[in-house]
Amino acid sequence: MVNAFQAGHQLKAEGLLRRSRRASSKAQDVWARMIAATRLRCLRSGQGYF
Repeated sequence: MVNAFQAGHQLKAEGLLRRSRRASSKAQDVWARMIAATRLRCLRSGQGYF
């Protein structure tokens, strides 16, 4: 369940990153970076990519 939830966040983050490169919206950029940071934290704590 947690894996599916985190995988969904990953897909959302990648979509946001792609969109924020085109859009000049700072909020989108901050949100995408926040999700990316969360993903890095999960990686470092040894929970795997998802």
